[in-house]
Amino acid sequence: MRDIAHEMGCSVGTIYNDFSSKEALIDGLLERAQEEIDQLLTLLSTSCQASPEMRLRRFLIGYIQAINLKMRQDHAFTEFIKEVRYFRYIGIKTTDLSKTIKENMNQILEDILEEGVRDGVFRIENIPLTAKLVREAFTEYLIPCLTLEREIEDIVQDAENMLDLIIKAIRTVQGPIALNDEARQGQVSV
Repeated sequence: MRDIAHEMGCSVGTIYNDFSSKEALIDGLLERAQEEIDQLLTLLSTSCQASPEMRLRRFLIGYIQAINLKMRQDHAFTEFIKEVRYFRYIGIKTTDLSKTIKENMNQILEDILEEGVRDGVFRIENIPLTAKLVREAFTEYLIPCLTLEREIEDIVQDAENMLDLIIKAIRTVQGPIALNDEARQGQVSV
């Protein structure tokens, strides 16, 4: 609490005016992180009135960019994303942040994929399973120990390549996909 007070430029007593305990402070941080992620997911899922393919692209790539930027700017958020369950001074604390994010993402992905199937853009037999697998395919781009040492641009490029592969697999018509510069030059195949 002293470290937090020092960082905020206030006294420990001032913190206790808003939070009754260290656990209440952590609960507040968790609540704030959940609200921020919920707002981000809502913004990304509703801001794009485009084809299902473009909505899928903007949702996933936008989410990866935003979360990677947030992890670089907010240490507490990064710790919650890591699913830290042991907090110094208060012991074990169960957090459902990751579970809630997964459930919300799955629902948004299912909605986009269902729209794609209705529009004849995607060919998917099991939409809930496909949504779960798509979400899991991008987990690597959201894990702090795998991403914080990399440039966001590199992470996004890898995620775009993964998304190109997924879209090619679920499209009803197997047309051309957006290729990166190396693939266009024949140096790598997608």
